[in-house]
This record gives sequence, structure tokens and C-alpha cells, in this order.
Amino acid sequence: MITKNKVMLLACTIIFVAAITWLNNQDTSENATLGALKSNDIMEVIRKYDPQAWQEIYDGLLLIETKNKDPHEVGRALQPIVASFIQQRLPSAADKNVIDFGKSSMERLNLIAKDSKDNCLRALYPIIDGPVNGETMLKIIPYEMRKRFEKATSDMVVSSYGPDKHQITEAESKQATKDMQSIMKTLRARFGTDINYRVSPPENFSKSSIICDIEIAYWKEVLAAPLPRAAAIIRKLNSPAE
Repeated sequence: MITKNKVMLLACTIIFVAAITWLNNQDTSENATLGALKSNDIMEVIRKYDPQAWQEIYDGLLLIETKNKDPHEVGRALQPIVASFIQQRLPSAADKNVIDFGKSSMERLNLIAKDSKDNCLRALYPIIDGPVNGETMLKIIPYEMRKRFEKATSDMVVSSYGPDKHQITEAESKQATKDMQSIMKTLRARFGTDINYRVSPPENFSKSSIICDIEIAYWKEVLAAPLPRAAAIIRKLNSPAE
């Protein structure tokens, strides 16, 4: 199902954009790259809990400085590393932290969509000429919002390792499936057959406006659900099995 991973894909672009921008004003390549990653809350939890993934990200960013690699292409290559890490932690995170992560992601998507529906589509489907241009993201998303997102994501990860980490039950999974079906039924009545773009992404930007509107409407429905059920839907949407 194509709908999985969309929340976490929004987690990735700005991380590398901010880091790359920060690099330009530092001394040595190694110190600059290390400093950029240390300044990001998400990178710090990855460094703590998955040192191998952190090393891959460090090495990738270092290529920008030492080999003059294209930041856009490096960001595209590194995004799946962060996405995979976040995807692995969501199922075990506490309900509140899953919801905060989802809300923060959607806050950013709304801002991107307000600026450009094409960029909204790029954020949802980086395979379509994505990710969003780095400088554009920095202009669109205020520093305070970026830091809120970093904190929501890092808190979510930390909670997934804590003593009260969540365990998905069969009943929860079944309820999430029912809730997802109900949301799709509601949106089908509103958007008609265009709702099918949620499971079959477009090849170009001709439908970027309606697809972005559908995605935002979908997540409004998810986040309007009672907290435990909304968290269960987010986990379900980002499950590798979905």
C-alpha cells in the first residue's frame, strides 16, 4: 500500500537541508558535518540508538563538502535511512508521542501546501522529482517549527525505548483497520474516484492540488479520532506490512 511512510518522509528533508546550509560557514569538513548533526535532536537519538545509521548519514553529508556532491541528491539518498529508523520506532512509541509526531508532520505539510501544491506532492512522494528543494524548505518552514518537529520526533523515538513502550495488540490493529476504512469511505464521498490516488500515486504534477487536499483531509480525520485510536492508525499506516 502506497499510503505507508508518508508521515516519516516529511521527517527527512529538512534535516539534511538545515545541516547542509549550516556546513557552509564552518571550518573543516569533518568538524562542520559533526557539528551539523549534533545540532539536530533527531540525529542525536539516531546516534544513540543506531550508530550504524548515524555513520551512514555522517559519511553522506561529508561527501557534500569533500567531493562537492549535489546536496539535493545526497538528501534524496539519505532520506530512506532516517525514514527506516523512524518507521521501526513508531510501533513501540507511546500514544501521546505518536500523536505529537503526526501533528507536527501535518503542521509542516499544511505550510508546504499553502506555499505550493507541487511541493506538497514532492514532500509526499519524493520519487516524483523530490525531495523538495532545500533552500525552499528553509524559507517555508520557520526555525521554531523545525525545532518543534525535531523534539516531537526525538521524544517519540525515546518513548519507544522506555519502560512504558507500547505493544500493539490484535484488537488495536483490527480497530485501526476499521477506522481507516471508515475514513476512506468519508473521503470517497467527498472526493470521488480521486481518492484512489492515495494508493496509486501519480506520475506527474497534473493532479498535485487535489492529491494534496486529499492527504491533508485524510490526516485531519486521523488526528480527530480519540487519541489511542489515532495513534493506532498512524502506526498502521507506517507498518512495513501495510
